[in-house]
Amino acid sequence: MPLLENCVYLDSLNENLKERAGFFKLSSDHIHLFTRALVADNLIAIQDSEKIVSCISTSINKELSLEEIEAFLPDPLADIIKYLRKYFWLDKPLYTIIPGLENTSLVSLLSLCSSKAEYILVPYKQQYDTKLLSTVTDILENSGKELLLQIPKLTYQTAHLLQHTQEIWIGPEADLQALLKLRFLQPAVERELELYKKIVVGSEGHYIIEDLDIEWIEKKPYRILVKEPSEIDYLSLVFGKDKVSRVAALLSELIKSSSLTEKNFFDLIRDLG
Repeated sequence: MPLLENCVYLDSLNENLKERAGFFKLSSDHIHLFTRALVADNLIAIQDSEKIVSCISTSINKELSLEEIEAFLPDPLADIIKYLRKYFWLDKPLYTIIPGLENTSLVSLLSLCSSKAEYILVPYKQQYDTKLLSTVTDILENSGKELLLQIPKLTYQTAHLLQHTQEIWIGPEADLQALLKLRFLQPAVERELELYKKIVVGSEGHYIIEDLDIEWIEKKPYRILVKEPSEIDYLSLVFGKDKVSRVAALLSELIKSSSLTEKNFFDLIRDLG
C-alpha cells in the first residue's frame, strides 16, 4: 500500500492494530444511498427502501447514527439496523470494509466529507455495487477528498474501473503482464511500463508514464471485532430527552385504555413519523 500523509486507510498498517470494526455516521441527505447499500448487501428488498426513506423524515437535517436510524424504523427493519450495530459500533472514526457488508461499509465513508483527510485508500471488492461506488466516489471528491481504489490485479472484469480514473499507480506487487493484456496503452508507452511508475491519463485517450516517488508498505493482518449491540432508549432518540417523561406518560395511559401493547404502539408511532 502507498504510505501517504492525511490518508484514511481501511486496512491496517500497524501490526499492533490486530482488530478493526466499523464507524457509522450518515447525513440524512444520504439516507437513500444507505438504502441502496442495504439492497446491494441483500439485507432488504427494493420495496423496503422507500419505507426507510419515508421513516427518516426529510425534516431531520442532521448526521444520523445507526442507533437513531434504528429508533425511527419499525420491525423488522429496526432489527436489520440492530444487526449492523454488531459491526459498526466504534465511537471514533476508524473505517474498514466489513465482509458481507461491503456496500454499507462504502456508504459509511461519506462521514469523511467533513474530515481533514486528503486521501481515502479503499480496497476493491467484487461485491461493490458499481454505480454506488461511483456515486460515493463523486461525493467524496466533491468534498475535496481523493479516493484511491486499490485493485490487486487488473483484468477484463475490472477494466471498467479505469474509465473514470485520472492516474494508475503501479505498486511493487502489480501484475504488469495482466495490465499489458488489456491493450489500452500505445506500444511506445507499454515499453516504458515498470513497477513504481504511474500512468497519467491524458486527453483523447493518450497516456503518459511518470515516476512514482512514494514509499510502499505491506498491510498487516487483522480481524473484524464483533460486539453485541446494547439496548437503546427509543423514546429519547425519537422525541428528545426533554419530552421523554410526557411521551412515556401518554404511552402508559394509551396502553392501559386500549388493547395495544407497548411494542405495537411504538411501531405505530414510528410508522406515522
